[in-house]
Amino acid sequence: GNTTIDLFAIDTNWVKIEEPCGLQPSSRLHCDTNKCRAFLNNLGGESWQSLERGLAQSDATWKFVFGHHPISFLGNWHGREKNIIGLLARLNASAYLTGHEHSNHLRWYTQKPGGQAGFDNGDQRPGAVMEIQSGGAGGAISDNPGYRGLNPYGFVAVKVTPNELEVTYVSDQGKYMEPFVVPPPCAQLHNSTCAWTTKPWSNCVEGKRQRLVKCSRGHSAYCANNEKPAAEESCSGPPGPSPDGGRGHVGLVIAIVAFVCVAAAAAAALFYWHRRRTSSRRPPLLEVG
Repeated sequence: GNTTIDLFAIDTNWVKIEEPCGLQPSSRLHCDTNKCRAFLNNLGGESWQSLERGLAQSDATWKFVFGHHPISFLGNWHGREKNIIGLLARLNASAYLTGHEHSNHLRWYTQKPGGQAGFDNGDQRPGAVMEIQSGGAGGAISDNPGYRGLNPYGFVAVKVTPNELEVTYVSDQGKYMEPFVVPPPCAQLHNSTCAWTTKPWSNCVEGKRQRLVKCSRGHSAYCANNEKPAAEESCSGPPGPSPDGGRGHVGLVIAIVAFVCVAAAAAAALFYWHRRRTSSRRPPLLEVG
């Protein structure tokens, strides 16, 4: 179909500059820590600009952003001027996919007054940005409770359809946890204001005409807070099809055609009879005595 997906990768190494730029012994031995810090500080600004520009230019059905560190680690992106939650919601990013921590987790972030970001695990509130953390595939499992109080080794499956996402956590033993459904951005992030679509108006019948009105993203609930166009209205003008589906009109046309055919046949017969009668009265061209 016409379902499209855009993926946006961001480098989040700038969130922990001290580790690659001096804290680790190998970094002090093999690189200039001052240059390292300057590079990563600049990387954070470039990553923000690239992400903002890419999301704004994309008209994909679904947009996914992924980075190594979870949203809670992106300290400089939780301010008034740069707020990652506000950016993802405003520009219709359906999910932020991440790892880093050795656990499987699901979080819903909302922007708080003053630019600070907050989240409540598992609370799918309207306007909240979804973070899918899949870090349980390697290394030692961490001690946090993980998704729905469970934290097995495993991964996350995301099924994309034209109008919804279906997210399922799968353990290393092949156990599928109950999937949950995520509405399209116009519903989840923008208060169920998806667009309505309309079909052409029908012909005017008995002062009324109708048309089909549907929510562009499937469920009518996804368009609930957007004004719904009228499906019926009064009209005037040439009458449309009759209630019998036009069968009366077809009968009338057949009757007219039959009448014309009979009239044409009668006219032809009269013309032939008149011609023969006239011919019988003519004098001979040559008379022999």
